[in-house]
Amino acid sequence: MAILSLILLFISLTAVFAVEQSLFEDFEQGNFGAWRKTGNAFGQSPSSGEGGNQPGEITGFAGEFFASSFAQGPEGMGSLTSPSFTIRQPYISFLIGGGSLKGLTSIQLLVDQKILKEAIGRADHNMLPKTWDVTALIGKKAALRLVDASTRRQGYILVDHILFSDQAEPPFPPATRNGLPMIAGLSGSSIIPGLQIPKNSSLKIFATHEEHGLHYPNALSIDRDGNLLVTETHRFGRCVPDTRDHPYWLHDDIAALTVNDRRVLHKKWNHRYPISKMSERSDRILLLKDTNKDGIADQNTIYADGFDGILDGAAGGVLPLDDRVYFACIPHIWSLRDTNDDGEVDERKKMFSGFGPRISLAGHDLDGFSLGPDGRLYGTVGDRSLNVSTQEGRNYSYNDQGVVYRFDPDGSHFEVVHTGLRDPQGITFDRRGNPVTVDSDSGQGDKARIIYIIDGADSGWRTGHQNLHTFHREIGYPQRPLNQWMQERQWDVHHEEQPAFLLPPVGLLPVNPAGLAYYPGTGFPDRALNSFLLCDNNPDPRGSGIWSFQLKTEGAGMRMERPQKLIWGTRATDLAFGNDGRLYVCDIIEQNKSEPKGRIFTLMSEPDPTPLEEAGVAGLLSKEGLMKLPAIELFELMKHGDFRVRLQAQLALANRPEAVPYFINATRQRESLDLALHGTWGLWIRARRLGSIASTDRLVELLANPEEELRAQAARALGEAPLKDAGCLINSLQDPSSRVRAFAAISLARLRVTAAFNPALLLLAENGDKDPYLRHAGVMALAGAGTEAKLAALSRHPSKAIRRASVLALRRLLSPNLIHFFFDEESEIADEAIRAVHDLPVEQSRPAVAALLDEYAPGQQGRPLSRIILRRILHSAFRTGGGQNASRLLRFSANTKMPFHERMEALRLLKIWTNPPVVDQSLGRYAPLPPRKEDTVKASLSQEIPSLLQLNDEISEAVLALAKQYEIPTEAP
Repeated sequence: MAILSLILLFISLTAVFAVEQSLFEDFEQGNFGAWRKTGNAFGQSPSSGEGGNQPGEITGFAGEFFASSFAQGPEGMGSLTSPSFTIRQPYISFLIGGGSLKGLTSIQLLVDQKILKEAIGRADHNMLPKTWDVTALIGKKAALRLVDASTRRQGYILVDHILFSDQAEPPFPPATRNGLPMIAGLSGSSIIPGLQIPKNSSLKIFATHEEHGLHYPNALSIDRDGNLLVTETHRFGRCVPDTRDHPYWLHDDIAALTVNDRRVLHKKWNHRYPISKMSERSDRILLLKDTNKDGIADQNTIYADGFDGILDGAAGGVLPLDDRVYFACIPHIWSLRDTNDDGEVDERKKMFSGFGPRISLAGHDLDGFSLGPDGRLYGTVGDRSLNVSTQEGRNYSYNDQGVVYRFDPDGSHFEVVHTGLRDPQGITFDRRGNPVTVDSDSGQGDKARIIYIIDGADSGWRTGHQNLHTFHREIGYPQRPLNQWMQERQWDVHHEEQPAFLLPPVGLLPVNPAGLAYYPGTGFPDRALNSFLLCDNNPDPRGSGIWSFQLKTEGAGMRMERPQKLIWGTRATDLAFGNDGRLYVCDIIEQNKSEPKGRIFTLMSEPDPTPLEEAGVAGLLSKEGLMKLPAIELFELMKHGDFRVRLQAQLALANRPEAVPYFINATRQRESLDLALHGTWGLWIRARRLGSIASTDRLVELLANPEEELRAQAARALGEAPLKDAGCLINSLQDPSSRVRAFAAISLARLRVTAAFNPALLLLAENGDKDPYLRHAGVMALAGAGTEAKLAALSRHPSKAIRRASVLALRRLLSPNLIHFFFDEESEIADEAIRAVHDLPVEQSRPAVAALLDEYAPGQQGRPLSRIILRRILHSAFRTGGGQNASRLLRFSANTKMPFHERMEALRLLKIWTNPPVVDQSLGRYAPLPPRKEDTVKASLSQEIPSLLQLNDEISEAVLALAKQYEIPTEAP
């Protein structure tokens, strides 16, 4: 019945809408009909914005056609007058652009041959809505006239979609071209219907399912010879399960700490989800070659397969480097080699194991690799998490979040760099060596996050945020409870109420992110110069494609600029810039099929924007292209226009014994910043890998360089150099550049320089919490330099910024001394300390959090708290247990000044007191507590019930239910 009512309401609203708004003219008939035309300005018919004489790329119109007086260029003049009509509705609305010359380039409302209303453009070719209030003219006969009486440069007028309406701001249809949504700078492709590509570009199909056997391509990479390596995931959605489809195993899943725990889980639930099903298919890597260089693959082989174990995830990223191919597939990172060059792997080595202890959500797997300017491979894993032991015997265990990691190509020096991620989509570097990833949204109203990766940073995500939303019933909540991620807007760009422990994203996009790349500087597309390209993979290709965006430095961090759709109308999964100047894109077609077909297409700019002196990228990047070049030529190539060539030249030179003098000379010249940067990164590699004193000395000298970016990169590198005296880095904490100060502070943290303690305090005080990236760096330096006692002693420091930083440093140390900040005069600092103790958790200090409830008993005057901080305190009391905390929960529920839902939550916790759930219901984390005896809660209830029953509302009803549950006699109030 409710559905029927909604349908009837929709029909009635539709009918009213039809009456309230009528279309007078949209110019979609392809002619001017009964409109009277004078002069030559408007031509013979409406314009589509394509072909002919246009003032530029017209945007903002509706449908396919609009009226334009630019048919003869700015020199044309004339008018266009509508048939007469009677004004019957209070508003006339339309889209208008063009000149801003009143009386000369305008649309006019004529009544009795007099101009009573007039509108003009903004001297550009973007059309915007405009509305006239004609209430006083209802019943009058009128006409509309479009006028172009100017020959100036902006002497034209654009008008479209004229509406008569009862609404002051009616909606307008989007612009279309050949039936497709019109996107600025794009045009339709005849080769792939529905696909829109940049203008002045050509498309070619490189590989298909029919001709090359391409299934569900997940990632692609291009080797030195221009061949494509493509990972296919035949297992995704079939052999790689998703906890959303099997919520019965949630508790076992979030309890898993190792991949062997997951194996045990699958055996336990074999009767409901057979293990045999998980090995039915194998993921694989295809090798595609274009031997005759006609832009179409003519050879394809299965480079590697057999990834079909019960613990194997979906095939992730693949990266060819030198004679190896690095391949990511949970639970391993593989090193693969084709030793006889027959296109098939004959040597496999597991470099790292232990990724994916959790089943979690399908797709939150290992993703692709990127080669950093420091010579290391960087990669990401989603919140299927990791428990990895390194060659050096160190263990990294993150069981409720995704991370960014890095390692040297030989498998040494694996380390986790950045934490708190959900489902990061690989990683890439810009031309200044800034690493960036994109993290997916959680389906709760948040957006995908552009993440600038910083050593030691935490982006805030924990799997519990998803559990509380998606699996709330399995956790014990019939309705979704409050969620930190959303309540505190932890996902959002920087805002004043945001928790300070996390580093906010530099931008947000409404996308379902997939592959990520950065424009290398040559080849297609020139309009993506200095831009990141991101695949947006939604189920419907009409809402999918590729975005471009730029990042600009802002203080110690970055900000996103100029997001725009670059390619649209395809379910792109990954992309890569080819050595041949083409952009390669792999996508999925026939999304409803059980075996999604794959395709790879390429785009090339016409004409090729690459300058002639930067040609020859393919030859330089070939296997033998750089390796045999003399050092002086490698030096020269470090100023090439293509970042890939510069980086490969730098890495090749770094392996030469004569490298250091060349790198030093690169940093001394001032003609090419690119050359100087690659020289600095070369010194970084030599100092880090070989302990080069000469390299370290030159990096120290660069801290005084007039170029900000060289100072910043030197400060970044010195944290991994054999630096005997860190005084130079301490001095850099006062550099004019926030970026330099931040890198210096992080390097001091890595070196654990105790002398940096007071200088770090000064940096933090001067920053005053304005720049969260600089604060993060200062906190790292503080935590690396100070003891817990020194940090706790700062609880009385007059600087608010220093006290907050002290809390964050103590959080990094998991210190019980956080309790010294619980009563800070600044609420956000006290909240940060409570948040740290409860969320990490710091169990030794949890009783002190529970004790805060005393401030919120009836008659007490505790400071105002947000609902989510109150929840933390309530759950800390529950988890600490004991009769005193049971009484605290009861007294809190009796305080009518507290939020009703939190009072009811306190009583709910008492209901489950004796048999606590295995999941921490405030964090969504597996954290079992032992069963409790009834005695403590019964004693508390017996004491507090009389006052609670006086409330005579839902609270008293819940108390009566508790009394009945624990068999406590009550008297009616």
